Amino acid sequence: MFEFFRSHQKMMQFVLLLLIIPSFALIGLDSYSSFRDRGEPYAEVDGKKITPEVFEFNKKQQIERLRQQLGGAFDPTLLDSPQLNQAVLDDLLEDEVTQWAIRKEYLSASDARLADVISKIQAVQENGRFSLTKYNALLAAQGRTPEMFEAGLRSDLAKQQVTGPVAISEFLPVSIKARLLEINDAPRVVQFLEFSSGQFAAAAKVSDAQIAQYYADNQAAFKTPEIAEIEYAVLSPETVGQTINISDVDAKGYYEQNKARFSTPEERKARHILISAGKEASSEDKAKAKEKAEAILAKLKADSKQFAALAKAESQDPGSAGQGGDLGQFGRGMMVKEFENVAFALKKDEMSGVVATDFGFHIIEVTDILPSVVKPFEQIKADIVEEIRRQQTQSKFAEAAEAFTNLAFDQPDSLKPVLDRFKLNVKKATVTSRQLLKPAEANNPLGNGEFIASLFTDDVLKKGNNTKAVTVGGSVVAARVVKYNPVAVKGLETVSADIKQVLTRQEAGKLAVQAGEAALEKAKKGGAIEGLSADTTIARSKPQGLNGKAVAQAMKLDVKTLPAFTGADLGEAGFVLVKVLSAPEYKPADAKDPKVAGDPRMARWLDSASQSSGFAALAAIKAQSKAKTLKTFKATDTAG
Repeated sequence: MFEFFRSHQKMMQFVLLLLIIPSFALIGLDSYSSFRDRGEPYAEVDGKKITPEVFEFNKKQQIERLRQQLGGAFDPTLLDSPQLNQAVLDDLLEDEVTQWAIRKEYLSASDARLADVISKIQAVQENGRFSLTKYNALLAAQGRTPEMFEAGLRSDLAKQQVTGPVAISEFLPVSIKARLLEINDAPRVVQFLEFSSGQFAAAAKVSDAQIAQYYADNQAAFKTPEIAEIEYAVLSPETVGQTINISDVDAKGYYEQNKARFSTPEERKARHILISAGKEASSEDKAKAKEKAEAILAKLKADSKQFAALAKAESQDPGSAGQGGDLGQFGRGMMVKEFENVAFALKKDEMSGVVATDFGFHIIEVTDILPSVVKPFEQIKADIVEEIRRQQTQSKFAEAAEAFTNLAFDQPDSLKPVLDRFKLNVKKATVTSRQLLKPAEANNPLGNGEFIASLFTDDVLKKGNNTKAVTVGGSVVAARVVKYNPVAVKGLETVSADIKQVLTRQEAGKLAVQAGEAALEKAKKGGAIEGLSADTTIARSKPQGLNGKAVAQAMKLDVKTLPAFTGADLGEAGFVLVKVLSAPEYKPADAKDPKVAGDPRMARWLDSASQSSGFAALAAIKAQSKAKTLKTFKATDTAG
């Protein structure tokens, strides 16, 4: 419905923001007006400083977002690397450069642009129409105001105008397409000979001294992780809920007290004809619109069967005119107030007079009334029982969780009192190197960083006590370590054979490369090379099993010098000797051919070109705005 869409723009903008604003978005420097410029700035744009306080605040905001997203799996120490701190500063600088361009060019998103974007949202629609229920659920979950998100949406759309048009406008000229096709598809006829490290393994010699030196240089590779074998107990709301019984009398009483909740609200089906005259319309235009609406009303009074035809011909609501003015079914709160008051006052098949709203003048006809209906008790009994159980579970679980926590602490030398009191089964696991055993999940302690950390405290490892009770999702968990092996370095005698294999491969690879390079030198001097493969036609796009480095070397040779030899050093893998015999005539593809345009490689090349153009545009804006990075992070730096 067009009026509904327009009258609820702010609500819809909020929903769109939920979908398009990145969860890791920067806050922007304009939000930091309360900060004083203390300390040397980290960066500046056109004289506007990015201070340490701004950086720290933004970093903390990002850490908090990650904490909310990852829960117990989040480890803030991972963000204290100089590379990540520098990335945060780079992003903050880029954001301010974008804001500078927005201010300089007076960029913004118009109401029409907002409406266009909003009209394409699917997440809050139901049966092709906006769902107030879905919207309210999203609004309640976020706890935000529509005004805040409306401002954010405008800002986000304005940012897209800075570099977006450059990237979108990128295209590949026909000549470039043809050249790319030639580079990838032009053939060569080759013979090749592989010198693999495996062929030289027997000749590779590794001494005890080499093994000992490798062991000394790579101690970290031979460490055994610390291992804790644990037992743990989980008290969940579901466990507590299983002990709660709800009688039929309790369920029936709850139903009688909450009948309004189990009723469907009254709704109307209606159609309308709109003659537009918005708030901005002049008095003269409004008078003309009203006069036209009254003329249409006069025709309908003479013959109400004309309603659908007149709506298609005269209504200026593009959302409903094509359907004969049909607005479908709606409840209270889904229309502007003036429209709703009249629609819910009419009887079935009754037509209104001319109704004025902020969008113009309407003629409304109610085609059906869907009365409020109370669902029978037996139909929803199971839902009511489950709802009562949930409510009682919340109360009883809080008490049980406190008792669980106290018992695990008061009797720290065993989990048995906890298991017996709450009739729980003990769970077992092996935890290695203080790493999460599972991905972060709502109620899985093995995917919770706080729980894993609690296992490796002195109180637990050295004194043998229970861990503190940790909240994991909606449950509480306590554990104890029954066996612990600390970090240790494997002895040389244990890993000597493995080290010898590694060094043998390395030495064999060196011998293979030496043999391959010697063969290449011999071939270039005209010597005969035995063991070359049969003739094979290759291209960059069709390597035919030949190593990519060897293919690249073959393609580098000047076709005027063929036949010629080349080779590729593959490191530990060995060496490939390649004899390029000829460059068969290559018939270039017609870059204008629709089949060529549909080649998936074209899309990849275009994406690469667009990305490069976007980076180039941003770099140019940085230069214009005199953007400078003044801080370089070191390993000793931290950031919140």
